[in-house]
Amino acid sequence: MGFLFSRKNSRKKTASSEAVTKTKVPERAVSDPLANKPKDAVKQKSDILDLSGSSFISKCLCCGTNGQIPTGLKKFKCSVCYTTNSLVSGPKGTSANVSTKNKNVVCSLQYLQHIIQSCLKQESKSNNVDPMGRTISSFEPVSQYLTECFHDADILERSFYDLHILESINLKELHAFYDVIMKLPSRKPFYQMICACNDLLKKPKNRIESFRWIFIIWENPACRSCLTLRDDEKGFESPQIKAVAYELTKRCIGYLSHMDGNRDFRSHTLYLKNLPTGTFFNHIETLNLYLTYQLSKILYSRKARTHPTKPSNSKKKNRMSLIMPVVEYQEHLPDSPGVSPTSERSDDSKYFENANNPKNKDVPRIKPYQYQGNWHIRTACALMSIYHAANTVRGAKEYCCYPYNQLSIDKFYNTVLDFIDYKQDFDNWKGLKVKKYLNEIVPNLNVHVKKFSFCRNSFLLSLGVKISIMEFETRKIMEYQAEMAFLDSLDKGKVIAVYFKIKVRRNEIMNDSLRALRQHQGDFLKSLRVEFVNEPGIDAGGLRKEWFMLLTREMLSKQNGLFRYVEESRYCWFEFQPDKLSKQSLASQSFYFLFGVVVGLAIYNGVILDLKFPRALYRKMCSEKLTFADYFELFPQTGKNLKLMLNYSAEDFTDVFGLTFETTYKTRNRKTKKLTTITEELCENGSSLDVTLKNKSRYVDLWIDYYMNSSVDKQFDYFLEGFHQVFGGCNSIGLFNSEELERLLCGDIQENKYDFDMLRSVTKYVNGYADDSPVVQWFWDILFQWDPKMQSKFLQFVTGSDRIPATGITTLPFKISRLKGPTDSMLPIAHTCFNEVSLGNFTNRDVLGQKLFLAVTESQGFEFR
Repeated sequence: MGFLFSRKNSRKKTASSEAVTKTKVPERAVSDPLANKPKDAVKQKSDILDLSGSSFISKCLCCGTNGQIPTGLKKFKCSVCYTTNSLVSGPKGTSANVSTKNKNVVCSLQYLQHIIQSCLKQESKSNNVDPMGRTISSFEPVSQYLTECFHDADILERSFYDLHILESINLKELHAFYDVIMKLPSRKPFYQMICACNDLLKKPKNRIESFRWIFIIWENPACRSCLTLRDDEKGFESPQIKAVAYELTKRCIGYLSHMDGNRDFRSHTLYLKNLPTGTFFNHIETLNLYLTYQLSKILYSRKARTHPTKPSNSKKKNRMSLIMPVVEYQEHLPDSPGVSPTSERSDDSKYFENANNPKNKDVPRIKPYQYQGNWHIRTACALMSIYHAANTVRGAKEYCCYPYNQLSIDKFYNTVLDFIDYKQDFDNWKGLKVKKYLNEIVPNLNVHVKKFSFCRNSFLLSLGVKISIMEFETRKIMEYQAEMAFLDSLDKGKVIAVYFKIKVRRNEIMNDSLRALRQHQGDFLKSLRVEFVNEPGIDAGGLRKEWFMLLTREMLSKQNGLFRYVEESRYCWFEFQPDKLSKQSLASQSFYFLFGVVVGLAIYNGVILDLKFPRALYRKMCSEKLTFADYFELFPQTGKNLKLMLNYSAEDFTDVFGLTFETTYKTRNRKTKKLTTITEELCENGSSLDVTLKNKSRYVDLWIDYYMNSSVDKQFDYFLEGFHQVFGGCNSIGLFNSEELERLLCGDIQENKYDFDMLRSVTKYVNGYADDSPVVQWFWDILFQWDPKMQSKFLQFVTGSDRIPATGITTLPFKISRLKGPTDSMLPIAHTCFNEVSLGNFTNRDVLGQKLFLAVTESQGFEFR
């Protein structure tokens, strides 16, 4: 991509047409932006555009476009976003041309209110009225003050300081400042203020090395309101104001997204970390609105080409009229007309409802080529990744029991991304990873790896899309494994199983399962099939679910002595391994390894497990750093005691607590089954080192590290090795973070009540039953009246798991079918392979309730106890 070049003190200037013919400039660099301008609108010196001499590569600080710049230029204008970039950087916080009269000017709420009061007093003395008899308000001094302040980055940089936090902004004062302006009877000061901001952002005069002034503009309420659908022709959400506010939004996002390479990036991240949760979430929502708008332009442009509509004579505003209003200040118009964030979307809900149906092949999907070169989408995702990184450290406050101000991952989701071609995007992402790996292992290869992919910003993808991507990849792997098994059977002349088959006895499920896993380690990536000995069942999914449930329950049993049950939190954790007994038996190593294989196989085959592990396990699996909050979740009572000790600051600390750098706990011997007391030093010579006021923080850190890391590292490593034995060649698992991985493996836990109303809305009826059938109505009435414990057992009976899918109960396929035969003598039958329950034609509600209760509480496997 090319740039437009300029020099401040150019000599003789020629017409643009002559400059183009005499220089070697890519056609796009000059043709597109100048095509609709008169010949004398752009005057450039021909020798400036000559790239035959020495030049260098520079990047636009707004859109990130790279271009070749002739040596000697002091500034250049980007031909993509039309931002003037300065190549001469001054000291931090100074512009290229510092005005001496503005050195003492500061933007403040107090002075603004003073000017407004002066204007109101002056207005009351004047008799200026319009022909209609209304008083004419004059706020010209306010407009001048705002223009002066918001036209200079240095003034904004030293304004709205928060004295309590370094480099922070006094958001309370800033929001009140904007609120006062928007409450004025005239909108002219506000309009001139945002026009001055737009001028500053288009020509910032110096390299963007400080961020405070950009955030001050970014906090303007118009930056968010311009992306919403509300229209106020006469107020502060008029099309004219929204058009300029949209310019501010896109340039603020562009500049802030490229802060990671600047020297102020650390202060930038610290600022985001200390933002109030409400403000931080508001920024994320604004970025998602902006991203949604850019993606909607692509969707609607495709829809317009696919389904053209006849011109309407309606006076209703269309998208073009709202994005291209007739504004007095023409330079503030957007550079890319089309779909407007201010326009009405009467048919959006119907369109997205159809797009949400994966079976609807007529709905166009957003292809990667449509957004890979879009700098608006690229910069929005880059800035969102900075916010996501800041969010991970927001909850890591020292010795905090809960991640109090950390947002959950679903707050970053953008649901419009559900309509991208995720398969092609994922394949592109895998290709980028391969190219990056090749660059690392092959010197001077220089494979291009800067291609954009949403999978690189996986925090934006909803959990449903990520699961679809993983199912897409695992299905491809299973098909490949089946094909290779078939080809090998032809080559070797013997039968090779296409599926990974496990045959177990119910009373020896653990030994039989672990033996099968050891013997077929090369078949983990095949589709799993389970058979219970002497039981009539064909595995279409149900037997597999029950096998995982029974096996994990047996493996986590206290009798094995390899996992401990923490009474105070009701979680499981790895059994501690003292340094004295660091040499584990081969059986223990194999057990942890195979447990990791089972967990990996469950995810790989889409089975939900009933695991009672804390979030710390999944954080360790995702290589996330553990905090005090993770320890507190697993050991809440001990965590409270440590917190009390940290808060104790009296001089008699040593006498009161009498602690040394040691820890004592009880563990169960696997052979003798007896409890043994173990005492371990937390550091070298810890038994002789007292805990004091000065080193109590170090004591807590070592304590937490021992129980969460060092005492379980070897066990966890074996477990992780087994997990990677399944997912080592599966790239899609890297899309999930710890929160999503837990939901993927364990589903959603409904502690209070299951939403069976939602389940009923998606239920399908077969063999003559319908939603209004008497038996069906009795069935739902009984289910609604059961307590959560019985409802959980019912889900276990029908689906093989008491957890609902991670994407919600509405994604659970559920059927009710009709049984033929005696009316009241047959028990309800569950087909866990298909999440189906079969009911007889019962004569009354009481009989159905008794039979359903008996089936749910007394059934096991494919026989009754």
